[in-house]
Amino acid sequence: MLDFEEVILGFDEEMAMAEAARCLQCPDPQPCTLNCPAGNDLPAALWHISQGKFLEAAKIFSQTSPLPEVCGRVCPNLCQEGCALSARNGAISIGKLEEFVADEARMAGLLKISVPEKKTGKHVAVVGSGPAGITVAEDLIKKGHQVTVYEAWPVPGGVLVYGIPSFKLDKQVVMLKIQDLEEAGVKFVTNT
Repeated sequence: MLDFEEVILGFDEEMAMAEAARCLQCPDPQPCTLNCPAGNDLPAALWHISQGKFLEAAKIFSQTSPLPEVCGRVCPNLCQEGCALSARNGAISIGKLEEFVADEARMAGLLKISVPEKKTGKHVAVVGSGPAGITVAEDLIKKGHQVTVYEAWPVPGGVLVYGIPSFKLDKQVVMLKIQDLEEAGVKFVTNT
């Protein structure tokens, strides 16, 4: 089976700011936010991006999405269907902007997982290392629990690794998230 590298090109800083500046900052309820399954505060994130405050925007995405670096790449962008600009000039490329700021946050070291010094002494097993397993593992490790993730396949990541082709989601993005979890103390047991 052939696989290709990620082919959808994203934004640079200037392009991201210009794209985000197109946002009309619709009054409540914002149709883009209503359409977003994660409930991201999209107008706030877009405003920060338009001002060049990329790391602030990344924090907004991270409040409601544990995997903004993945969601920006593979989300079906339901938010864009709700964008007020979609009928006129085309919707704002919110997914690509989320990807951009998540990548900026990764380069700045902001996607590292902080864990409490005091541990609970509880050990939790998570079955599967796909998006749900990764999310649960991160939530549990942040609460001070010891976490072991069991994965049937040889490489952790579940559908993110084995179900989504690399041209849509670069596997390095997933491996960096797994690495962050391991550095936070999550153990992965594969081939189980």
